[in-house]
Amino acid sequence: YVAKNYQREVSFDHISFTWIGFSIKNFSLSENNTFDDGTFIQAQELTAHIAVKPLLQKRIEISRVDAEGLVLNIIKKEDGTFNFDSLLTTANTSDSQPASDKNEGAQSFIFTANKIALMKCDILYQDLQTGTKLNLQDLNIGVNRFSLDSVFETVISFDTDISSPKQPNLHLPVTLHFNTY
Repeated sequence: YVAKNYQREVSFDHISFTWIGFSIKNFSLSENNTFDDGTFIQAQELTAHIAVKPLLQKRIEISRVDAEGLVLNIIKKEDGTFNFDSLLTTANTSDSQPASDKNEGAQSFIFTANKIALMKCDILYQDLQTGTKLNLQDLNIGVNRFSLDSVFETVISFDTDISSPKQPNLHLPVTLHFNTY
Protein backbone atom coordinates (compact mmCIF):
# COMPACT_ATOMS: atom_id res chain seq x y z
CA TYR A 1 0.00 0.00 0.00
CA VAL A 2 2.69 2.51 0.99
CA ALA A 3 4.85 1.71 -2.04
CA LYS A 4 1.88 2.00 -4.41
CA ASN A 5 0.30 5.15 -2.94
CA TYR A 6 3.29 7.04 -1.53
CA GLN A 7 6.25 5.65 -3.54
CA ARG A 8 8.14 4.74 -0.34
CA GLU A 9 9.27 1.57 1.30
CA VAL A 10 8.39 0.54 4.86
CA SER A 11 10.26 -1.88 7.06
CA PHE A 12 9.87 -3.09 10.63
CA ASP A 13 11.13 -6.03 12.64
CA HIS A 14 8.02 -6.81 14.65
CA ILE A 15 4.45 -5.59 15.00
CA SER A 16 2.08 -6.79 17.68
CA PHE A 17 -1.57 -6.00 18.24
CA THR A 18 -3.61 -6.33 21.39
CA TRP A 19 -7.24 -5.47 21.85
CA ILE A 20 -6.13 -2.18 23.44
CA GLY A 21 -3.27 -1.10 21.19
CA PHE A 22 -0.23 -1.94 19.13
CA SER A 23 3.56 -1.89 19.17
CA ILE A 24 6.01 -1.64 16.26
CA LYS A 25 9.73 -2.29 16.67
CA ASN A 26 12.46 -0.92 14.40
CA PHE A 27 10.10 0.93 12.06
CA SER A 28 11.52 2.76 9.02
CA LEU A 29 10.01 4.72 6.14
CA SER A 30 12.25 5.43 3.15
CA GLU A 31 12.81 8.65 1.30
CA ASN A 32 10.87 8.90 -1.95
CA ASN A 33 11.20 5.64 -3.91
CA THR A 34 13.50 3.33 -1.87
CA PHE A 35 15.86 3.04 1.08
CA ASP A 36 18.67 3.45 -1.46
CA ASP A 37 17.64 7.15 -1.47
CA GLY A 38 17.83 7.34 2.34
CA THR A 39 15.56 6.98 5.36
CA PHE A 40 12.92 9.64 6.00
CA ILE A 41 11.84 8.48 9.46
CA GLN A 42 12.72 5.61 11.75
CA ALA A 43 11.96 4.60 15.31
CA GLN A 44 13.25 1.93 17.64
CA GLU A 45 9.76 1.46 19.06
CA LEU A 46 6.31 2.98 18.56
CA THR A 47 3.52 2.04 20.98
CA ALA A 48 -0.09 3.18 21.43
CA HIS A 49 -2.72 2.04 23.91
CA ILE A 50 -6.34 2.90 23.16
CA ALA A 51 -9.11 3.05 25.75
CA VAL A 52 -12.07 0.95 24.53
CA LYS A 53 -14.95 2.35 26.62
CA PRO A 54 -14.73 5.92 25.23
CA LEU A 55 -15.08 4.54 21.67
CA LEU A 56 -18.68 3.68 22.50
CA GLN A 57 -19.23 7.38 23.23
CA LYS A 58 -17.61 8.43 19.91
CA ARG A 59 -14.42 9.51 21.64
CA ILE A 60 -10.95 8.35 20.76
CA GLU A 61 -9.05 8.25 24.01
CA ILE A 62 -5.50 7.08 23.92
CA SER A 63 -4.19 6.17 27.30
CA ARG A 64 -0.57 6.34 26.16
CA VAL A 65 1.55 6.94 23.05
CA ASP A 66 5.30 6.28 23.19
CA ALA A 67 7.99 6.74 20.57
CA GLU A 68 11.56 5.89 21.43
CA GLY A 69 14.62 6.46 19.29
CA LEU A 70 12.70 8.34 16.61
CA VAL A 71 14.89 9.94 13.93
CA LEU A 72 13.27 12.29 11.40
CA ASN A 73 15.23 13.64 8.42
CA ILE A 74 13.75 16.80 6.89
CA ILE A 75 15.36 18.15 3.74
CA LYS A 76 14.52 21.36 1.92
CA LYS A 77 15.66 20.72 -1.63
CA GLU A 78 17.32 23.26 -3.93
CA ASP A 79 13.98 23.80 -5.74
CA GLY A 80 12.29 24.76 -2.44
CA THR A 81 10.29 21.56 -2.03
CA PHE A 82 10.62 19.28 0.99
CA ASN A 83 11.33 15.56 1.15
CA PHE A 84 7.89 15.00 2.73
CA ASP A 85 5.86 16.94 0.12
CA SER A 86 4.96 13.75 -1.76
CA LEU A 87 3.37 12.35 1.40
CA LEU A 88 1.12 15.41 1.77
CA THR A 89 0.24 15.68 -1.91
CA THR A 90 -0.68 12.02 -2.20
CA ALA A 91 -2.73 12.13 0.99
CA ASN A 92 -4.67 15.19 -0.17
CA THR A 93 -5.33 13.97 -3.71
CA SER A 94 -5.93 10.26 -3.11
CA ASP A 95 -9.58 10.75 -2.16
CA SER A 96 -11.69 11.17 -5.26
CA GLN A 97 -14.91 11.33 -3.27
CA PRO A 98 -16.50 14.82 -3.24
CA ALA A 99 -16.32 16.70 0.06
CA SER A 100 -20.10 16.78 0.42
CA ASP A 101 -20.22 12.96 0.22
CA LYS A 102 -17.45 12.59 2.79
CA ASN A 103 -19.34 14.58 5.42
CA GLU A 104 -22.64 12.74 4.99
CA GLY A 105 -23.25 10.57 8.01
CA ALA A 106 -19.90 11.53 9.52
CA GLN A 107 -19.81 11.68 13.26
CA SER A 108 -17.43 13.96 15.06
CA PHE A 109 -14.93 12.24 17.29
CA ILE A 110 -13.18 13.77 20.27
CA PHE A 111 -9.50 12.89 20.44
CA THR A 112 -7.64 12.84 23.76
CA ALA A 113 -4.49 11.19 25.07
CA ASN A 114 -3.65 10.77 28.72
CA LYS A 115 0.12 10.62 28.07
CA ILE A 116 2.31 11.17 25.01
CA ALA A 117 6.03 10.53 25.36
CA LEU A 118 8.71 10.90 22.70
CA MET A 119 12.07 9.85 24.11
CA LYS A 120 15.63 9.99 22.77
CA CYS A 121 14.56 11.40 19.41
CA ASP A 122 16.51 13.35 16.81
CA ILE A 123 15.25 15.73 14.15
CA LEU A 124 17.72 16.53 11.41
CA TYR A 125 16.95 19.46 9.10
CA GLN A 126 19.04 20.35 6.07
CA ASP A 127 18.37 23.29 3.74
CA LEU A 128 20.09 22.59 0.43
CA GLN A 129 19.36 26.15 -0.77
CA THR A 130 21.30 27.88 2.03
CA GLY A 131 23.50 25.09 3.36
CA THR A 132 21.99 25.50 6.84
CA LYS A 133 21.79 22.42 9.06
CA LEU A 134 19.78 22.13 12.27
CA ASN A 135 20.00 19.11 14.53
CA LEU A 136 17.68 18.64 17.49
CA GLN A 137 19.37 15.89 19.47
CA ASP A 138 18.14 13.89 22.43
CA LEU A 139 14.67 15.39 21.94
CA ASN A 140 12.24 14.43 24.69
CA ILE A 141 8.61 15.54 24.57
CA GLY A 142 6.12 14.76 27.29
CA VAL A 143 2.45 15.73 27.02
CA ASN A 144 -0.02 15.07 29.82
CA ARG A 145 -3.79 15.08 29.38
CA PHE A 146 -3.73 16.07 25.69
CA SER A 147 -7.04 17.34 24.36
CA LEU A 148 -8.01 19.59 21.48
CA ASP A 149 -10.52 21.46 23.62
CA SER A 150 -8.74 22.03 26.94
CA VAL A 151 -5.38 23.04 28.40
CA PHE A 152 -2.70 20.35 28.53
CA GLU A 153 0.80 20.24 30.00
CA THR A 154 3.86 19.97 27.73
CA VAL A 155 7.54 19.48 28.58
CA ILE A 156 10.19 19.60 25.84
CA SER A 157 13.95 19.25 26.15
CA PHE A 158 16.69 18.90 23.54
CA ASP A 159 20.15 19.99 22.50
CA THR A 160 20.40 21.86 19.24
CA ASP A 161 23.29 22.38 16.86
CA ILE A 162 22.92 24.92 14.07
CA SER A 163 25.48 25.36 11.31
CA SER A 164 25.41 27.66 8.32
CA PRO A 165 28.14 28.54 5.80
CA LYS A 166 27.83 32.28 6.57
CA GLN A 167 27.26 32.17 10.35
CA PRO A 168 29.15 30.80 13.35
CA ASN A 169 28.00 27.39 14.60
CA LEU A 170 25.68 27.40 17.58
CA HIS A 171 25.08 24.77 20.27
CA LEU A 172 22.17 25.39 22.61
CA PRO A 173 20.51 23.17 25.25
CA VAL A 174 16.77 23.89 25.55
CA THR A 175 14.16 22.96 28.16
CA LEU A 176 10.58 24.22 27.94
CA HIS A 177 7.71 23.54 30.33
CA PHE A 178 4.35 25.09 29.47
CA ASN A 179 0.61 24.65 29.30
CA THR A 180 -0.94 24.62 25.84
CA TYR A 181 -4.47 25.23 24.63
